[in-house]
Amino acid sequence: MDDNQEEYLMDLIGFLLGWLSNHILASDKKIGKYIKEQAKTPFTCIMTCTNDHHGYFIEQDQYGRCYEATATLIPKGETEKMIKKLGELL
Repeated sequence: MDDNQEEYLMDLIGFLLGWLSNHILASDKKIGKYIKEQAKTPFTCIMTCTNDHHGYFIEQDQYGRCYEATATLIPKGETEKMIKKLGELL
């Protein structure tokens, strides 16, 4: 039996809270903001839905910081390139 279970649990809770706050308050909002900044139209509405982990769009600075970055098949840096191209099309 491990004598440090409470310490491990507290470390895990701290990690999960940090990950969730980063994910909810920072990462999830960036992509939509980037697209809106690139768009040339006066009104741009960003709607997203992901049904599969292979297509997660992750910003470069988030690689190594979240699960989605390890699960996606989209290479590091491609999200920013796609956003720029999409902005040119809008």
